Amino acid sequence: MNKKINRIFDNVHAEDNLKNSTKDFLHKEIKRHSDKKVFIFPKIAYVCASLIIFFALGGFSYKIYSEPSAYVDMDINPSFELVLNRFNRVIGTEPYNDDAEFLLSEVDVINSDYSEAVKKLIFAMNEKGFFSKDQLISVTVQSDNKEKENIYLGGLEKTINSSLGKNAELNIFSVSSEIKLSSHDMHCSPAKFLAIKELQKYDSTATFENCRGHSIGQINSLINKHAENHHSEGKNTESENSNGHENAESADGCMESEENQDSGNQNSHGNKEHCNEH
Repeated sequence: MNKKINRIFDNVHAEDNLKNSTKDFLHKEIKRHSDKKVFIFPKIAYVCASLIIFFALGGFSYKIYSEPSAYVDMDINPSFELVLNRFNRVIGTEPYNDDAEFLLSEVDVINSDYSEAVKKLIFAMNEKGFFSKDQLISVTVQSDNKEKENIYLGGLEKTINSSLGKNAELNIFSVSSEIKLSSHDMHCSPAKFLAIKELQKYDSTATFENCRGHSIGQINSLINKHAENHHSEGKNTESENSNGHENAESADGCMESEENQDSGNQNSHGNKEHCNEH
């Protein structure tokens, strides 16, 4: 470019000083504009790189935040699951019965700290009359991080006891991922899954379809009733007949309350008809 300008000025008839000053000016302007272009390109590249990093980090952060880290299942009469992330926040819920579906539609716990979420839910259940005297509350925790699992167990026990005092019986424990998956397949909580499996040891007519709609307290009452009968009656023929009769009664008893758990106070005759369809 500079050589081209020199050739052009060689053909211009003017004083040497004027030509030289004009050439110097043009050379400076060309250099200034060239430096400006060189400066703009790195600036644009820096902005683009920053945007790429920003969006990449944003996507990575969202993936970390939305990744399940632990599962808390609660059985009262509403039976439901809370999904927690590694930051102890609730990122998902799943109701196991109609009462829980109604409860979770009324109380928003998404993105709440797990202890605050439980407080909200207990307050709402108390307001709606789900708690009775000496109410049994079963809570399970499942996490691959055993240290976090123990923290959740302690935190939940403290939160529930402080919210309800001595008005409820709390049964809280951890479960394996296998139990959690099996209970999920049966659409019930791990505590209820284990209780129904225990009941099936005494009563072959007890099924998940018939029993998962009942409270954990009712299922445990049937288990205790069978265990007492089994212990006291021995293995003679008379006791076996008695146990068979008792099993039929307890299966009916289990079925009697199915609609009570889902829709409040219903007559037991209607519930039997509903559950005997299996």
